[in-house]
Amino acid sequence: MTFGSHLRTDGDLRSSTLPGGSLIRALLDRRLMGLADMGGSSGVIGGRWSDIVSAHIDALVGTVVQVPGGESHEIVQVIRLDAIPQVASAASKRSLQNPDFVLLGRRDGVLTMQAADAKFSIETARSKQVSVEMLTALAEVGPTYTDLLGDWRDNGEVVPGLFFAPQSAMTSYVLSGRRGITRATVKPDEVILLESSSSELTNGIPGAGARRRLAALDGFGGVAEDELLLGLYYVRLSSAAGASWFDMHRPLFGPSRDQGADFDAVEEDVRRRAVSSSTAYELIVQWARDAEQVRADRSAINQAAGLPLPNRELRAWVLADADAAGVDPPSLNRVRKELQRWVHQHVLEDVGVIEPGPGDIDRRIAEIRALVGAIAPLARGKTAAIVAQLGQLSDLANGRVEQIECDQQKVPQ
Repeated sequence: MTFGSHLRTDGDLRSSTLPGGSLIRALLDRRLMGLADMGGSSGVIGGRWSDIVSAHIDALVGTVVQVPGGESHEIVQVIRLDAIPQVASAASKRSLQNPDFVLLGRRDGVLTMQAADAKFSIETARSKQVSVEMLTALAEVGPTYTDLLGDWRDNGEVVPGLFFAPQSAMTSYVLSGRRGITRATVKPDEVILLESSSSELTNGIPGAGARRRLAALDGFGGVAEDELLLGLYYVRLSSAAGASWFDMHRPLFGPSRDQGADFDAVEEDVRRRAVSSSTAYELIVQWARDAEQVRADRSAINQAAGLPLPNRELRAWVLADADAAGVDPPSLNRVRKELQRWVHQHVLEDVGVIEPGPGDIDRRIAEIRALVGAIAPLARGKTAAIVAQLGQLSDLANGRVEQIECDQQKVPQ
């Protein structure tokens, strides 16, 4: 991996197997982005890129790094802010998003401090995240952070920050100034480009077997492990496949046995579906259509299992019950959540877990509605019990706070 400050145009990959006929168009496909994010693709890719940058960031020590505006400084030390939980908490309280790193350097004998952040998708970068103001505000975190600065704590000059982005055709496309959903809000001199491969990006991301099969279906079997953007494309496809598999296998009603997709099973389904698909994209889109019907059935069943109680009526019950119990009224959302859990438990005890598959969904919906109708008259008494229980828990919590405050007052000053 190398660090650099100049754009490199790799060129777009064109193929009839890709949606839109090219790799960049495929990566900008809104439908695929939506399906992939159902499987957590953006978070997974962002996490991997942060890991890649973190693994190589120390190579900056002893090198000269650009400062937006045409200047530069020599890096002496790197501080990893992701290792300090208090930083994220302090930034969040100020509605700020903290950077990943702080670079401590020197320029013409002056100590310098620079914020830096890893951004795989440079169109999501915002200059304020690495701004002078952001880094200055981090001093309010306290000694957990400032003690790491050494001489820079009192003498360091904060300079505009940087983003680390992948050196790819997509980054070049975004930074070229085109308008639209990929329009960059940062300037090229705010970005340092890193070389990386598909295999480095996808290492550790579940679904490798599914990705290999999908790439082979498109004729990219050998290339996909080298070309970074192909790796991104097939991660998105495998994430979408995982989301569809999970939706088609978790119960329509009742607790799920699985916490996420079984990618061995996903790979097997890719193998089976590939027989009737001409491209990986076509396979994923059809799979998503199949999953959508299962999601619609699940939604209909859960709607039938919902307690038909207007907020206006529930609010009146909560206020009356809290007054009768001599407690503060709990939040309406919390009471409704407890009521719905109670209803679901009753329905589950009667009908059991409902799995996806052939069956008369309309009949099951009618059955559940009848059960909820029979339970509904009991909701008034259950609400009173819930309000009293939540009120007692609130009183206990307040009592502990008061006791702590009392104990603090007894401590000699």
